[in-house]
Amino acid sequence: MSARNLYRINLTSLERAALKRIVSRHNSPQAIVNRAQIILMANDEGMPNQQIADYLKIAKETV
Repeated sequence: MSARNLYRINLTSLERAALKRIVSRHNSPQAIVNRAQIILMANDEGMPNQQIADYLKIAKETV
């Protein structure tokens, strides 16, 4: 399997801003923060799934 992501995520500026707000709020549940970070990293930085998993210290399957 390729090291790149299987699916391309394209966010609007409003969607990106909403995800960044979730990540920056101190009362956001950690599971939701992780999901938001995964989406932002895949979209903004184009990071491969394994690199996202390593950075967030989660399983590649979670990504």
